[in-house]
Amino acid sequence: MFFAACVSLAVYSVALVASPGPRPESAATEEGFGAAARLALTSRDVAGLLSGERPWEWPENTRSLTRHGETFTLKSTLDRDLQSYLESKLDTRHSAVVALAAVDPDTGNILALVGDGEAADGENPCLRADYPAASVFKMITAAAAVEAHDLTGDELIAYRGNDHTLYRYQVGRRESRRSRNTTLENAFARSINPVFGKIGIYLLGHDLLKQKAESFGFGKALGSELPVETSRAPVPDDDFGIAECASGYNRETRISPLHGALLAAAAVNGGLIFSPAVIDSVYAENGDLLYKHLPEVRSIACSPKAAERLGRLMTATVTEGTARKTFRRAERDPVLSELIMGGKTGTISNGEDKNRLLYDWFVGYARRPEDGKKLAIACLVVHDKVLGTKAAKYARWAFTRYFEDNLPG
Repeated sequence: MFFAACVSLAVYSVALVASPGPRPESAATEEGFGAAARLALTSRDVAGLLSGERPWEWPENTRSLTRHGETFTLKSTLDRDLQSYLESKLDTRHSAVVALAAVDPDTGNILALVGDGEAADGENPCLRADYPAASVFKMITAAAAVEAHDLTGDELIAYRGNDHTLYRYQVGRRESRRSRNTTLENAFARSINPVFGKIGIYLLGHDLLKQKAESFGFGKALGSELPVETSRAPVPDDDFGIAECASGYNRETRISPLHGALLAAAAVNGGLIFSPAVIDSVYAENGDLLYKHLPEVRSIACSPKAAERLGRLMTATVTEGTARKTFRRAERDPVLSELIMGGKTGTISNGEDKNRLLYDWFVGYARRPEDGKKLAIACLVVHDKVLGTKAAKYARWAFTRYFEDNLPG
C-alpha cells in the first residue's frame, strides 16, 4: 500500500532550529516531541496526501481521502470563519488578482489562503512567487541595518529629490542645500526610496543585503506541505543595483503572498521564519493519530531586538505613514483600538504601457496585548484598468474579523 512503508518505519521528523532566547509558547513540549516520535507519517508524506487537493476549498476543516486503498482523515489549520469572510469581501471585478494569506506568527499555521483572478491561471495566487515585492523588501533592508548597526529608528539620514523616485544622483555621497534630513522610522513609514537606496549602498553592501534576504527566506524553499514557489531576491554587484534592490524599486525581486505573511510574522515572534503548515493532523481509518504538526523554524531572520524594532517601524506605517488613511480612526474602533498593528505597503507597475497592471501590497501584523493573540497577513491586489479595493483595506477587514471572533476569556 501507498503508505505501508511509512507506517512500518514509524518515522516522524520534526526540525526545530535552535533560536536565541526562549522558544515561542506554541512550540512543542518535551512530551510532545516524544509522542511525535511514535507517529507514522512525515510532512513529506502529508504533502503526497495533499497532491491535487485544495484545502482552502474544503467545505469543512476535516476531509477524508483514500489513497491506494487506505483512508485518511486530514484536519486543516485554516480558520474557516476568517477564510469565508475574506472570500466574501473579494473585489475581483476591478482586479486582475487578489491574494490574501494569513498565518499564526507563533506557529506558521496557515489561517487563510484566499485568492482569485484571471492571472492566477486556476492556481491559488497566494502560493505563487511571480509578484514584484516592491517596497515590501524595505523590511529586509531595515532589519539588516538595525541588526548590523544597532539603529533605533531615530537616526537622521540625508536625501535629495522625490520620496518615491530613485535616480543615481539621489544615492550619491554628496549632498546639496536642497538635501533634507529624515529619520529611519519616517523613511520606512513613508517608504522613501532614496533613503533605503543609500542604506543599501553605504551601510549594508551586496554581501550583507544578500545574506539577510536569504535569512528571511528568499531563494529557499519554505518547507510547506503545499507547493509554494520559492521567492527570489537577486542582489546586483553595482551600487545603483544594490540601491534598487534595497529600496524595492525593481521588478526582479519576487515573492509569494504566503511568504509575505511570514515576513510580517517575524516582526512579532522574535525574528523567526516558520515553515507554513496547512495540515494540523492526520488520522487513520481506525482513528489512530498518524501525524501531528509541530512548529518548524525554517530560519532565524533576525535577532529578537531587530524584530522588535522592525515591528515599531511597521507600526509607524499604520499610524502616520502610507497606510494611515486606511487605518484612520482605528483608535475609536471597538476591536482595532485594542490592537497593536503594523505593516508595510508597496506599489509598483508592471512597466508596460499596454495592459498596464499595478501591484499593490500590504504586509502586516496585529497583536492584542491583553491575551497575546496575533495575526500576520499579506494582501496583494493586482489592479487592472480601474483601481479596486486596496490591499490595506483587506488587512483592516481581516484584523477586525479575526479579533472580533477571538475575544479573550
